[in-house]
Amino acid sequence: MILTDLDHARQELAMTASFQSAVDFLHSSRWKHQPDGQIEIDGERVFALLQSYETLAMSFERLEAHRRHIDLHFIVSGEETIGWLPAVHMEPDEPYDTANDVWWGRATVSENRV
Repeated sequence: MILTDLDHARQELAMTASFQSAVDFLHSSRWKHQPDGQIEIDGERVFALLQSYETLAMSFERLEAHRRHIDLHFIVSGEETIGWLPAVHMEPDEPYDTANDVWWGRATVSENRV
């Protein structure tokens, strides 16, 4: 897990070509004033998923994991609490969805240990 702000991302992330594309996109104005949805950055390798929503109270009821993609979360406005835990501490609720690269599950450790 890496936690940083956009101003320091280039110094704190290993700048692979994909990370560089993602950070460059966030620094650009290309995403601003766009409707929610997917924006291609580098084909299927790097894309942005713009979402607007009301955040919910933090819960460990449903967790997600990915095998092919890495999530970079960038909060444009408002606040959101983002929790994480190693996937070895997750039990699947549903089979892995290959097409959407998502695995939904529940924590197998208590909230106090996460």
